[in-house]
Amino acid sequence: MNLEYVEVDSSNLDLAVKIQNTIFPLEDGRQNYIEGITNDPYRKEMINYITYVDEMPVGVVGLYSYNEYPNDAWLSWFGVLEEYRRKGYGSKMFDFFKTLSLEKGYTSIRIYTDDEFDKAISLYEKKE
Repeated sequence: MNLEYVEVDSSNLDLAVKIQNTIFPLEDGRQNYIEGITNDPYRKEMINYITYVDEMPVGVVGLYSYNEYPNDAWLSWFGVLEEYRRKGYGSKMFDFFKTLSLEKGYTSIRIYTDDEFDKAISLYEKKE
């Protein structure tokens, strides 16, 4: 399984937001994506990706960090569209996030999620 990660920029912003809104219908990540594209000074870094399999978008994943905690990488919008779940994509995408974090010099990762996302929490616990 080969996943391709394409950085979110102004040319694919609407697609990234559509995917994120489909996965998280009660949340709108548009502003977060825009902050990543424009390098908002509030954060040390924010980079997001659309994940593709065979040219089909299957999800989103990203990384952000704060100036106050320069060694910590946070998992940004992370999710797989429902029709592509249970195929191992989420696990590979999380591995991509961890590898990216290490390559960028972060020494720890942080994850924020809600209790309702029990399948995601289970994945995070397996990946510890």
